[in-house]
Amino acid sequence: MPSNDQGLEQRNALVTALSRASRSRILMIALAAVVVLAVAGSTWGYSRLSKTVTVSLDGQSQEVTAFGGTVGDVLEAEGIEVSERDIVVPSLDEQVSDGTKIAVQFARPFQLEVDGESETHWVTATTVSEALEEVGRLYSDADLSASRGGSIDRGGMTLSVVTPKTLKVKLAGDKVVKRTVTALTVEEALDELGVELGKHDETVPPRPTSSRTATSWSSPTCGSSRSTSTARSSTSPRSSRTTPRCSRVRPPCRAPARPACGT
Repeated sequence: MPSNDQGLEQRNALVTALSRASRSRILMIALAAVVVLAVAGSTWGYSRLSKTVTVSLDGQSQEVTAFGGTVGDVLEAEGIEVSERDIVVPSLDEQVSDGTKIAVQFARPFQLEVDGESETHWVTATTVSEALEEVGRLYSDADLSASRGGSIDRGGMTLSVVTPKTLKVKLAGDKVVKRTVTALTVEEALDELGVELGKHDETVPPRPTSSRTATSWSSPTCGSSRSTSTARSSTSPRSSRTTPRCSRVRPPCRAPARPACGT
């Protein structure tokens, strides 16, 4: 059996071990508490600093989590570059908060070629009709190279416009008649009027000439000398008048007849 001294040593060792275990447990609990507090503090700080912001780009919206203090900071963090021509609401230096809505409308080049003359505008519109309204030129009766509902991307668009023009036309020995056409050249005007010229027929001015600057037309009659009449053209970009199409095609070379369209 163990002596009293040995029993005392065993008890002391057991007490020492229990004391160390108790200290280790307290240390572990303390460390765990520190970790929990750190995580909670980070979560609280994240929630305090981050904001949910709605960003709309040309009408397309998305929610983003932002840390910036201003609209400019949020856009920069999202990699969205804006120029002086672009429209940003609220302004770039405006402070943001949770739930702020930011709208960006990007400017794009809108090149108008009206009856052969070109000019460029910068617009934020995303459709042809909105762009024409933005520049203040509706061209309601004109022929456009694209649909009014067509979209315009950030690269821009070139739109060709042919405006209506009221012309005085005389075919061979017939009377002078007024016709409104949306044409750019004499040839296009005659085609719209349903006039078919023969191989030896002539026009004054020549067919390639722009109808916007036409001053006189003529068409020879079969077996007769060339008959010339003077006509003036006037440009009416927003004319509300419409011109009936010819119901039949005038033969290229026959005896004098009435105009293909009634006077």
